[in-house]
Amino acid sequence: MKQALLILLFTISPAFADDQNVYDFFRQLPNADSAIVDEQTTALIKRHMANLLYPVDMGSFARPEKDAKFREQVITLQKQMGAPATGTLTLDEFGRLAEAARDIDDRPIGNGIKKTVVKDGDFVSATGTGGTDDTANPLAPPINISRIFCQRISGTCQLSIAAFNPEDAHLYFYIPWDYSITSWEPTRVTATNEMPCATSLMTMDIQTKSVVIFFGTSFGFVVLC
Repeated sequence: MKQALLILLFTISPAFADDQNVYDFFRQLPNADSAIVDEQTTALIKRHMANLLYPVDMGSFARPEKDAKFREQVITLQKQMGAPATGTLTLDEFGRLAEAARDIDDRPIGNGIKKTVVKDGDFVSATGTGGTDDTANPLAPPINISRIFCQRISGTCQLSIAAFNPEDAHLYFYIPWDYSITSWEPTRVTATNEMPCATSLMTMDIQTKSVVIFFGTSFGFVVLC
């Protein structure tokens, strides 16, 4: 049934209204078991939201009406879309979510992901796919989204990573890494993270739209932002 849902997501008939409740849409599929369809629809929604670093609970697949925390997260998503905050996605909103998340089933995430490094006054942010120069000991699965946010006033940067491992079909959310800013130049920001066994150095280059992070002297981690 899940395979059918994934296929139909990209072959939606124009006969269905964009403002239709996404759960109602999938329930209308031939031979659909309502309870199973609801769980799988929630799983798809949460997977897309997880790709966008929403802290969704992947251990629960209840509809938003039965999960207050999930409903609030959907409302937050709808507000960011500029859509009515109903707590339940429409078919159109579901499609927009899948597009924003760059669905990993039909658009593999790789080093070609759009680069983003933005500096705006006292803030710098970066988004991209993390890679490593140590292929034998990768720090994260190859399918991942890495985000960095730096604030000059607080003197800190935070690195967050959400990743999907195709080998075990699990989503991973790593504990954010906090860095202390050591220099703030017009085209470059550097920061360090002092760990018990090593020091991590992060360099954000505004002009080349790239971020390089070195851990100690033995290996490095490159965020291709």
